[in-house]
Amino acid sequence: MRLPHLVFYVDRLPSGFAGVANGPVVRILKSHKYDDGLHDHEYEHVRQWYLTLGLHGVFYLVSRKYRMWSEAKAYAKQVKDDLSDLGTMAYRMSLPVYNLGITRSEAKLKILRFI
Repeated sequence: MRLPHLVFYVDRLPSGFAGVANGPVVRILKSHKYDDGLHDHEYEHVRQWYLTLGLHGVFYLVSRKYRMWSEAKAYAKQVKDDLSDLGTMAYRMSLPVYNLGITRSEAKLKILRFI
């Protein structure tokens, strides 16, 4: 059973993002409406919000370690079953927008922990 959440398909999001979850509200670019991996990634953030009793956003902002865990879990949900896009997901996780200070290789190892 999936946890309650709302998904909105939008025309614009912050640069570099195809989806964003704020608590139980998910916004996904209309161009990615049928991207199951992206939906799984954002739903993982919804699950984390419930798991932290609504404090996910606070933890995400103040703790690099929590942010690393959060994104590694979400990207692990997004990676295809055959791992063919693991390199792409690791690249995305290593981008400066997440402020994790990790390389693509390090991101790949973090993601693999949760697959």
